[in-house]
Amino acid sequence: MGKRHKGPSYQIEPVVGKLARAEERPERDTNRLLWSFSKFDTYDWTTKGSKTCSFCHVGDHMRDYESRGWTAIYANPKRDHPIALGDLCKDAQERVRELSLDDYEELFSFHFAGRERLWGIEIHHVFHVLWWDPDHQICPSEKKNT
Repeated sequence: MGKRHKGPSYQIEPVVGKLARAEERPERDTNRLLWSFSKFDTYDWTTKGSKTCSFCHVGDHMRDYESRGWTAIYANPKRDHPIALGDLCKDAQERVRELSLDDYEELFSFHFAGRERLWGIEIHHVFHVLWWDPDHQICPSEKKNT
């Protein structure tokens, strides 16, 4: 009998401390955006009296972003960009800690329409959807129409 293969001969090192910032990830240039809902949190960020939108509306925007890829997404940093955890509202910072996601330095915000934002974590070329923020409550801006 031949020897059984025991798997890879290398060790996978655990990640310690903060994870790399998005701009330090060179694979972004060559990979299309992929979506993951494995970290999706159902926390309700809507304000009292806000209108709801259908998932079809959100899905249309997600499909559009997916066709652009990360290079095109980062080409417009005023629209879609990473935001440091410390810049989020206190409730969002607390929720990040409760979800044990505070080892990341930043979250990424996609601007859909008006005040609508989709929040998550960029890990390599995969966007892990975390929150739907229809009223721009997670990181409020003083700018008009945002």
